[in-house]
Amino acid sequence: MKHVCHVGCLLIAYVFTAFFTPLLHAEFDEYNFDTPQNVGDLVFNFFHHSCGDNLLNDGLRSGLQGLGYTLHSQIGETYVYENDYTDYRHWYKRFQRELGIKIDVKHYRYEGPGVTPTHEIPADSFMLTWYEYGAERMDIIMFKPCYPGSHVSSYDTAYGANGGVVAGTPYTDDGVNNFAYLNSSDSVDDGYTDAHWSHGDWWGADSSLAQLKVAYRGMLNIFVEHPNLLFIAMQGPPVVSLSDAEASNCREFARWLREDWLHEYDPTGTDTFAEYPLTNVCTFDFHNTVAWTGDDPVLDGRYAWFPVGGFPDDTLDTTDPEELGENAGNEDHPESWLNQRTAVIFCGGTDTWSQSHTGKPQRSYYSWINAMVNRWKSGPSPPRPTIARVGNTVSLDWQGFGSGQYTVQCTHELINGTWQDVAGAWPITDTTWGGEDTSGIGKRYYRVISE
Repeated sequence: MKHVCHVGCLLIAYVFTAFFTPLLHAEFDEYNFDTPQNVGDLVFNFFHHSCGDNLLNDGLRSGLQGLGYTLHSQIGETYVYENDYTDYRHWYKRFQRELGIKIDVKHYRYEGPGVTPTHEIPADSFMLTWYEYGAERMDIIMFKPCYPGSHVSSYDTAYGANGGVVAGTPYTDDGVNNFAYLNSSDSVDDGYTDAHWSHGDWWGADSSLAQLKVAYRGMLNIFVEHPNLLFIAMQGPPVVSLSDAEASNCREFARWLREDWLHEYDPTGTDTFAEYPLTNVCTFDFHNTVAWTGDDPVLDGRYAWFPVGGFPDDTLDTTDPEELGENAGNEDHPESWLNQRTAVIFCGGTDTWSQSHTGKPQRSYYSWINAMVNRWKSGPSPPRPTIARVGNTVSLDWQGFGSGQYTVQCTHELINGTWQDVAGAWPITDTTWGGEDTSGIGKRYYRVISE
């Protein structure tokens, strides 16, 4: 993780050490369901394919607009590629590239663990070209794979008695850093091979549970660098045509993304997990809002939605076990009434559509999106390094970051420059640096790296 300071006291980046508050609670007291302040200034972006388009048309668009959010489609600029490449295997690579750093009008540099800092990518290979060139702002990014991604095979991360990973990642299977695998695919469109991971051959829409978890853990290391953005992950929908094993695996990934993902933050790529430290990432449980969940009130109580009156919420239940994890009707796209109740759970209101299908009483819901936005906006602020200059001597202070090993680096150019350690023996455990004489060197940028 990096903290970057300019000699003129301009903060560019910083480390995040705040504690993550678990998202899933049956008690709602900690959430604020009111419409966020200045909600119209928040641009909501939903990257999706056909199922997502149906969801927008079946109530999500009107629900968000009714709350006051600005959807990307309300802004005059036109997208080109934002809804291409929406399989599970694309998301890590898309975010890695699309949240890159502009170099010039033709190229961007993308950063991340194990990536060469000078790696340039042609701008026309971006999905978010309009964003990156300033034609449109993004504040909230929700992303959902296309329905073929629901075909999930069984190879999975395995955990030992102490909770540590014993199999199911590049690091545990082959001794290869997980980021070496994730960064081995040259373009968004390219698949992954088994060159870095014996179980890593990954092309097309199909995935294994292990591949999905490695990729989503990797994405957290991109998201943590962008606390000014709210990222909302959605799972693929249940699909009637899935085999029993695929339906079970699809459902397991939905559970993992909802319950475990943010507890498996892997900043080193070595399966050394920590709590994700910010409030700018959450999961909306799309899979289960459009699934017949089965008559399971215990499972209901773990869903990250907010029914008025609290749990148990049996509105979505059916006693037919064959429906578990599968869509109630349409072969691979949720039916309109399923999307309609999803939009209500997401935006708030009363579900008037489920009763005729489930025979359950109507339920009303508090606004999930308002709760997540308010949680993000009021979340813990990351500590910031301070920089001081007395005469020509610069010093840094990062005591708020806690214990660890740190290295101070500098560069003359923030965009195209080369970062080098400043003079001294690194790393250090101190949280201050006595500085150096900057006379005659012009502009200089500093960053503090946490080992």
